[in-house]
Amino acid sequence: MKKAFIILAHDHPEIVCQLANSLLAGDSHVVLHYDKSADAAGQSQFEKLVDTSGGRFHIAEPVGVRWGEWSIVRATLNAIDVLCELGKSFDYVSLLSGSCYVSKPMALMDEYLARNQGVEFIESYDGENHRWIIEGSQSERWRLYHWFNWKATPRLYSFATRMQKWFGVRRGLPHGMTPRIGSQWWTLTWSTLVTIIEMSRDGALDKYYRRTWIPDEHFFQTLVYHVVADKARIKNHNLMQYSFDDYGKPRVFYNDNYCNLVASSRFFCRKIAPSADALRENLDCVANMASTTFLAHINTPLGDNLLSSEPVMHPISRPGVYCFTDVILKDGLRRAKLERPDKQVAINYFVVICRNLSVLGEVRELINQHDKLCCHGRLFASDRVELEVSGIAGRHCESYSVEQRDADQLGFFLKSAWKNATAS
Repeated sequence: MKKAFIILAHDHPEIVCQLANSLLAGDSHVVLHYDKSADAAGQSQFEKLVDTSGGRFHIAEPVGVRWGEWSIVRATLNAIDVLCELGKSFDYVSLLSGSCYVSKPMALMDEYLARNQGVEFIESYDGENHRWIIEGSQSERWRLYHWFNWKATPRLYSFATRMQKWFGVRRGLPHGMTPRIGSQWWTLTWSTLVTIIEMSRDGALDKYYRRTWIPDEHFFQTLVYHVVADKARIKNHNLMQYSFDDYGKPRVFYNDNYCNLVASSRFFCRKIAPSADALRENLDCVANMASTTFLAHINTPLGDNLLSSEPVMHPISRPGVYCFTDVILKDGLRRAKLERPDKQVAINYFVVICRNLSVLGEVRELINQHDKLCCHGRLFASDRVELEVSGIAGRHCESYSVEQRDADQLGFFLKSAWKNATAS
């Protein structure tokens, strides 16, 4: 499988180089666009990587990128131009950011793409009839003209938006295209990208998208839908595990999210915290694994079922937050760690996360058959506290009301965890 990767970055050059090396390990080509307005301190690191990569690491012509504007799409197109100039034919090209990372072996990705040859992995939702944006405007992004940047000049941006709505301004897309929207990140076939590059030279498209707000979530999504005749080829999801909170802010992964990421149904993840050095080192090892070794490592039936469901997001761990950092493997239970900024306490305790209450009940019953384990129910259900473990003598079954629990949720949780750990 001939793969290429595009990295859009603007800081942390040492992390960008680490990501590039992880991708290059799969015998792929990598093109970096490094923001023209960013600190030039990393240029020497990039040039060294160009020299040592065997002609597989390339640097695109830089542009000064401003969030929400056409420049970020221009940066992506510049990187695709570099791939075109190589004179090579690729099977797939993936778009990543400098804060993304590989979470599966490159060999496993090759196998998956080979089984799905010709599929376009990109979110491309109907922008007029599907609400994709969590918070803020959606259709106004392409219907109205945008001369001002909302982050730089919010008052001017809001004024221009109100005036256009008042006058009934409604732009139409060039060539009768249907507006589509979705995540910026994608994995697309080379033939589709070549067609998009040719279309991008159309002056009407360039003029239109220069006045479109956040075009990186609209440009490729719309053009892919326009140029791909067989819509069934558009998978409508990408290969990236990501999530946003209720305010549209991206979730961030830390060192203790390793198990979540490798067991997810995606090949990449974002955003990785700059401080998560241990996480990146572990994921580097994963990227170089053989498929069989990796599947045995996580002991989960990815294979043909990979990407059969949406990724499950777990609570984010930050300094000051208690979290458990291990998983159950089929060959036995592994000791978890309850982490705090100032200490680590090793305890025999883990958390089961499941959306299906029926399955959760079966798992709870199975775990409680083990004479040294105690699995409570839903400790933080809105109407109950399922601490009791029926029919098992000697287990901690102190009762709490919802009010008692909610008066000190952290104290309640730690007390329950610690008493069971010291009793085992």
